[in-house]
Amino acid sequence: MDQLDPSFMYRQILKEILSTITFESKHFDDFIDYCHTTTGKNGTDPRRIEAFSRGYEETAAIKWYTSEVFLYRMLNKALRLT
Repeated sequence: MDQLDPSFMYRQILKEILSTITFESKHFDDFIDYCHTTTGKNGTDPRRIEAFSRGYEETAAIKWYTSEVFLYRMLNKALRLT
C-alpha cells in the first residue's frame, strides 16, 4: 500500500479534533470580540461580524466559511502560520 500524503493525514487529524470540541457561548463571544479588535487591521466590515454573530449556527458552519465574510481569510491565514 502506498504511503499517504502527510498533509492529507494532518488535515484528517485536524478535522477530527475540531469536530469533537464542544464550544460554549463564552468561547463564541470571545471570538467575536477578537474579530472586532482585528477589524481595522484586516479591513473586515464590522457589519459582517455582527451578521455572523447574530446568524451563526453550527449546522451552517460551511456556509459561513465559504461566504464572502472574514472567516475564510482568517482561518486560512492562521493555518498557514502554524
